Amino acid sequence: MDNGLVDLLKIAGRGLVASLALLAGCERKDITVHTVPPEKEPAAKTAAGASMPAAGGSQFARPAWQVPAGWETQAGDQMRVGLFSIKGASNQTAQVTVIPLAGMAGGELANVNRWRSQVGLEAVAEAQMAALQEKIQIGKEPASLYDFVGTTPGADAKTRILVATSIQGTTSWFFKMTGTDELVQQQKPQFKEFLKSVSFDAAATPAAAPAAFTPPPGVMPPMAAPALAKPAWKVPTHWKEQPPGRMQLAKFNIEDAAAKAEVTVSAFPGAVGGLFANVNRWRGQLDLPLLAKQEELTNHISTLSIKGVEGQWVDMTASNKTLRLMVFLATREGQTWFYKLSGEANLVAREKDVLVHFVESAF
Repeated sequence: MDNGLVDLLKIAGRGLVASLALLAGCERKDITVHTVPPEKEPAAKTAAGASMPAAGGSQFARPAWQVPAGWETQAGDQMRVGLFSIKGASNQTAQVTVIPLAGMAGGELANVNRWRSQVGLEAVAEAQMAALQEKIQIGKEPASLYDFVGTTPGADAKTRILVATSIQGTTSWFFKMTGTDELVQQQKPQFKEFLKSVSFDAAATPAAAPAAFTPPPGVMPPMAAPALAKPAWKVPTHWKEQPPGRMQLAKFNIEDAAAKAEVTVSAFPGAVGGLFANVNRWRGQLDLPLLAKQEELTNHISTLSIKGVEGQWVDMTASNKTLRLMVFLATREGQTWFYKLSGEANLVAREKDVLVHFVESAF
């Protein structure tokens, strides 16, 4: 994903320490925990140069659009159905990406704060959102454009990010330009014209996958969830059930006066790419660097047993400490179940024990 978008969401939980903290908070006799040895072999392998369909290409129909002069069209990849490069004077560069994600992709506030963190800006509160929005159009639909400029960690020159989003049915579309401050500012009018030219009505066929695409190690495309019956779980009273997204069995929103979080439940047949691939996918959602080796998993996961069902517990925090993600995944009757809590870090921390009790009620 482009510098870590498909929003939702940089590592607080560390192996056994994170799981012991979870256990202490729950104080349940039927929950046990121990560390996880690394997988002996990657669960999903892609040989160098092997052909693999892009996630966006295989799952979503690409809109029609008009490419501005000076934009060079690139082959899409695992998450991007649109990819363009722009070159300016003095070696200035910029990139435009178009990324579809199922559901709300973490929520607008969480996404805005993630984009701000990418250029070294502080997080904002919900009340500040309106002042950051520029009203524009994506195709025929009204939309908001965000414009952030700052210094990317490790970079000398300033970086500017432009992002506009459009929700079409159950899919969130992200149109993003990232590059050197001066070039992105110069290209802003062309970016707006590009957005106006977008036509979702013309999306009749899936976007073509690249002829030869090798994904980053351990990263896998999203899958369509099979139709399954919901377990007879006990939903906490303060969780508000929402229509599930394309790959979800259930979805719940959690809100307090100043923070938001989301719980999703998904189930897929088989190993769904393996633990290594899934952990890297979640790290990408928080703009954390991908793990390079299987052996690194031991520092980022632990095993949690709930009512005799053994699964993996993952707890990650964005490097700017604003977003946090927790996942319990376990295999039952040939299906791998994912119980995921993500959102603003403080609220996620408070809901950790609640998530475990919710999972327990499903078993």
